[in-house]
Amino acid sequence: MVTWHFNGGYTILHAAGGEIRAWMRDFIFTEHRVENGDPSILAGFRAMLDALDPEDYRGKRGAAFAFIEAATGMCLDSELPDVEDAPVVILDNPAA
Repeated sequence: MVTWHFNGGYTILHAAGGEIRAWMRDFIFTEHRVENGDPSILAGFRAMLDALDPEDYRGKRGAAFAFIEAATGMCLDSELPDVEDAPVVILDNPAA
């Protein structure tokens, strides 16, 4: 999963087997990057980020989608990083 919002929060999360295995917050801003979980899971994503110019924010969002495609085999629409007001699918509602 990857998310970002108008306040600049950028998060990528990897979950499998019913648990969160690794996540990285604020991946757009190298100096503020925070990671948790198994570092090997996001090693490929980290390498993609580090290969980009520090101010290539669009490239970093694109890298998040490229990493998801590589990890899942799922093909994502190349326009997704720039879509506004995209529909959201809620898979579970823990408050219900």
